[in-house]
Amino acid sequence: MSVKRFSVEPKITTLMLTDDGSGGVKIGGLGNLGYSRFEDQLSTPKGSKAISVNTQFAYPSQFARLPPLQSITLVDGNSGLKVYVLEVKLPGTTLAETPKAWFGEAIFSPDGAIAKGGTSIDDYKVSSAKMIDAPEGAAGARKRLALKYTVITPANQRAVDRRAFADVYEFDGVAYILLASGTSSKWEGGEKERCEKIAESFVISI
Repeated sequence: MSVKRFSVEPKITTLMLTDDGSGGVKIGGLGNLGYSRFEDQLSTPKGSKAISVNTQFAYPSQFARLPPLQSITLVDGNSGLKVYVLEVKLPGTTLAETPKAWFGEAIFSPDGAIAKGGTSIDDYKVSSAKMIDAPEGAAGARKRLALKYTVITPANQRAVDRRAFADVYEFDGVAYILLASGTSSKWEGGEKERCEKIAESFVISI
């Protein structure tokens, strides 16, 4: 449950302002200043139809990348908002047929990138899962998940509730996932909108 980057370095581009026709401005459709685009290539499993897939998503420019740099994890040191790019082999079903509970088990598996990165998960739930339209040029079908989970902070062993959106693409039997999460206490104060926009910007292509 962890991506392996195929390229040497990702391409990171500051998104340009464009007039939205109503007197305001948008950046890459996000409607906020200070966003960047992350573009990279991900290794595919042995025997796949392609040796790599392309990924891109937009994120607030103040986010920092976390080690290991072979994976893709970003964090806002001020708010605690986190972005993970993950991949996992589907359980022999299509993306549409895979039950939402399976995604929770995969994302929060003790063997996955989130847990191995030092995040202690106390509880989790996939609140909803629905198929949504994939953008033109995307590699395959797309699903959006809404999640709730609780982490235990390492410093004082305090339980902190978090919420998240995850967009999932299916290619050659593999689910490629972007998870954007924020704390529940800040969710309705702007984190929900930011996480949903980051998930919305996620694309997997070949």
